[in-house]
Amino acid sequence: MLNERGVQKILYTLNRGWFFGEIAAILNIHYTSLFSFAEEDTIIYKLNSIQFKELMDSSKVFRDSLMSCICYKLISLRYEIENLVFNSTRDRLIRYLCMNLDETDVEDGKWLNQRYRKTHYEIGIVIGTTRVSVSRLIRDLRDEGIIRIVNNAIQVNKDFYEKTVESFMHKTSLAQNRKK
Repeated sequence: MLNERGVQKILYTLNRGWFFGEIAAILNIHYTSLFSFAEEDTIIYKLNSIQFKELMDSSKVFRDSLMSCICYKLISLRYEIENLVFNSTRDRLIRYLCMNLDETDVEDGKWLNQRYRKTHYEIGIVIGTTRVSVSRLIRDLRDEGIIRIVNNAIQVNKDFYEKTVESFMHKTSLAQNRKK
């Protein structure tokens, strides 16, 4: 998403076979504040409104694929709202760093490397905060020994990561048991 001041927020990353612009097509809206871009070579098939409506009317496979895509996006948005409402910026940064780790890439026996390098600005877009806040939090996490910076790359302490994942799994399991 992009607001009127040009601030970006990533809602989700499209997976293979996903649609974008489908809600606008269904509602016959010609403009949204959403935009998409490809970070790797991508083939995109564009349907005009007539083709879209014909496929909606005639193809169960198309309709089911479209509904599946919409449902995955909806659940992603639900988790994003939950994350913003219940988790501090620090917790969101820690979750982001832990989700972006390559568990097989260990340095010095105790530091896990990030799969993808992102700037502080890009991380801020993902976790819903500013570049300045990300920089401050990264400095705090570094000072606490949770992360280290090597060649401008963030590495996470393996022991901290394992405790964090274990804690997250425990909280998820408790929440699921309460719902039953």
